Amino acid sequence: MSETTPFQIPTTGDLHWFKVPPKVFFEPFSIRYLAELKDLSKIFIVSDRMVYKLGYVERIMEILKRRRNQVEIEIYIDVPIEPTTKAITEALNVINTFNPDNIIAIGGGSVMCVAKIMWMLYEHPEIKIKDIPTQFVNIKENVFNGPEVGEKARLICVPTTSGTGCEVSPFCILVDEKTNTTYPIAHYNLIPSVAIIDPEFTYTVPKRTFADNGFDMLSHSIEAYISTYANDYSNGMCLEALQLIFKNLVNGYNGCSCARAVLHNASTIAGMAHGNAYLGLVHALAYKIANHFHIHHGRVAGILLPHIIRYNAKAPVEGQSQLKKYDIMERFSKICDRTGLNPGNNASESLASECELLLKGTESATGFAQCGIDEKEWKDAIHNIAITALESQYSNYNPKKATVTEL
Repeated sequence: MSETTPFQIPTTGDLHWFKVPPKVFFEPFSIRYLAELKDLSKIFIVSDRMVYKLGYVERIMEILKRRRNQVEIEIYIDVPIEPTTKAITEALNVINTFNPDNIIAIGGGSVMCVAKIMWMLYEHPEIKIKDIPTQFVNIKENVFNGPEVGEKARLICVPTTSGTGCEVSPFCILVDEKTNTTYPIAHYNLIPSVAIIDPEFTYTVPKRTFADNGFDMLSHSIEAYISTYANDYSNGMCLEALQLIFKNLVNGYNGCSCARAVLHNASTIAGMAHGNAYLGLVHALAYKIANHFHIHHGRVAGILLPHIIRYNAKAPVEGQSQLKKYDIMERFSKICDRTGLNPGNNASESLASECELLLKGTESATGFAQCGIDEKEWKDAIHNIAITALESQYSNYNPKKATVTEL
């Protein structure tokens, strides 16, 4: 640019944004930082019955009681397997009476989802659950607008499973138990204030749950890397997470503590990536299928992933669009290079085959018939599932635009 050329700020084009929690603590026993964080006096702990029985809530309370200042603690441990509107309403009744300055969510994705929505509604009682934004209109809308949180309380997330990345992402889900409908909720103001990534909580996770969550983080990493909103910041995180997942998933499934510790970090790294690059057709379909047939979301993602890798690699038919920023096969080749896979003559096939080997190595289902789904029920449901998946925000960021028939 010459000295005589005035600088003009562009008014068009995509706005890219990378946002994660202000504080992320990670290492074994990093939960100890709760004894040192500033500004904790009234703490509301959100969890579920299983985490409570394992003694993890008590462990949190013991650490909080080591603080130099005296603390008040209230707990809610009735979060169900799915994050329901009922659980949020019940927790709000308690939190509005207690008026905490910090909320600690310790548990899996459901616990963190309930805590996120509860956090927003606690800070903004004028908002109704039905008014919380459920889709990204555009990134600018969700970065700069919407209800601010953090004035009354911080949200501290302590994941006890590895997979969702909910502790660092703007995403969560809400289940309306009356209509059996799952709503994906997305807003950057839902990113927690603090994430504590302590692998000590993951060593007792059952093998099956561990594997299902593993395929959730694997699909996060691949989908964020090939997303139409992928960026320089998320790309590096995706590749690092994939390298860690491919090397450690089977060993972690078989109980190796070192592998589980590595994968706990990989899950959060993938969460940071997909929280800023978004996802694609795997998640567009997985949420709908998992909700309809009551199957673990990660298990569904694992089944779908090899098929959608192959689908995205195929040349688009007339009328379809595909990534313009880069060649999709180049993306798959880079994944193979980083993870040590031999791309051969077809990088997408090498990647899809490796995902299938991980399914077998973790004794996971490779098809929906293995999940106990009745064939007639499946055929009756798939058309509506495809329609709603196409309407999902995730389908907007897939590298190839799909049709209902294809889905």
